[in-house]
Amino acid sequence: MLAGDTIANPPGLTTPFVTVGQTVKATYSYADPTTGKLQTASRSFVVTGVIAPTGNNQVDKAVVISEATANSLFHKGWKYDSMAAISGDYVDTVQQEITSIYGSNNIGVITPKAIL
Repeated sequence: MLAGDTIANPPGLTTPFVTVGQTVKATYSYADPTTGKLQTASRSFVVTGVIAPTGNNQVDKAVVISEATANSLFHKGWKYDSMAAISGDYVDTVQQEITSIYGSNNIGVITPKAIL
């Protein structure tokens, strides 16, 4: 796992919370795909890196794991909860692609332009 800077070095602490090479235990919840009941499980990860501070809270307060690992943890079946376009130049294109793949009645797409 990669740890964002604020996760690794929380404000107010004089020593890091996590360091490269450390094994951490993550406890998480997911909905059982057959019963819909909330389940809790734990898994251990090795911290392979700390992301340099970016000034973006979504990055600085995040942990990053592989897509395959995330799918196995949360039993998502390769379905996404959210997506983000890296550049504003692509927002309209990404919105159109998502709508063309999933249909406008099957998914909601909210863009920064719509929020404004």
